[in-house]
Amino acid sequence: SSTEFFGPVIKWLNSQQPMNEIDHKLILYLTYVDSSSTRMFIELLKTMFKMHGEKLNVIWKYDEGDHDMFESGKTLETIIGKSFSFVPV
Repeated sequence: SSTEFFGPVIKWLNSQQPMNEIDHKLILYLTYVDSSSTRMFIELLKTMFKMHGEKLNVIWKYDEGDHDMFESGKTLETIIGKSFSFVPV
């Protein structure tokens, strides 16, 4: 399940000290994401932005022409309230 996969990662992130003095890049390239995974991505992204602030750059890669994955990224961007970079590949 998504919780079993993401849970340990989020727990580890929460145990780390904030590192907002250096730039961080999170590159996501997905071909499919279900609603359960979307909820976990929201939690993961909120945790990472809490730790890194404006020093976190999210790059959302998607297959060119895959409108659904592009829209999934735009939805997450809206929910998180931070700008992502969108890169068709």
